[in-house]
Amino acid sequence: MESYEFLDARRSGRKNFSGEVISIGKFEGYSFSGLDFTGTTFVSIHRKNNFERCSFTNVNFEGANVEHLSFSYANFYSVNFSNAIMRYVGGFGATADRTNFNNANMQGCHFWQSKFYQSTIIGANLSDADFRDSDLRNLEINGSNLSKANLTNTSLDGTNFTDSDLTEVNFTDAEMVNTNFTRAKLIKANFYDVHFTGSNFTDANLIGAKFEKAVSSGANKFNGANLFMTDFSKTTLQNSDLSVVNLSNTIL
Repeated sequence: MESYEFLDARRSGRKNFSGEVISIGKFEGYSFSGLDFTGTTFVSIHRKNNFERCSFTNVNFEGANVEHLSFSYANFYSVNFSNAIMRYVGGFGATADRTNFNNANMQGCHFWQSKFYQSTIIGANLSDADFRDSDLRNLEINGSNLSKANLTNTSLDGTNFTDSDLTEVNFTDAEMVNTNFTRAKLIKANFYDVHFTGSNFTDANLIGAKFEKAVSSGANKFNGANLFMTDFSKTTLQNSDLSVVNLSNTIL
């Protein structure tokens, strides 16, 4: 389906585009509501501006293929991206509210300076993703693969990373209040200059992680955490109880 055919069908009131293959041109600024793109494949005929500054409300992208498309400055409200292929999607400045990204393949996606409200990214592939300068507060992102992701200067208050793979993630300058890392894999993660309070690292794997110049200003839990070669040098650890873990190979 060509771009003009899709737009004509939309204008005529068609809502269901499930399983279609749609060529996407430049749809900047369009509003889409109540459309069903289940299993739809989108083919970009422009390198940029595919869905930039578009608004999506109650749109279903379940299992759709939108890889490499641009959603910069887009607004998502009650959108379903579950099981979607979103590899290398661009989402600079996007806002997602009550949006479901569960089990999506978001490898290498770029959501710089984006905001996520009451949304879930459970069981997703976010390896090599870039969320720098984004607001991820209270986001459910548990059981996901974020290996080598960039979370520099992100807001992570109340974010739930339980059982997620955060190997070599860059958390530099992030803010963490009541962030949950229970059983998370944080091997060689970088917590440089992070401020964390009341965060939970229970049973987390922190082998080789670095907390250089990090500041802990409240009670943080490390019960059962693996701190082998974890670097806490030049770290301010106020009210953090490390008495219940083995520190024999920890750098303090």
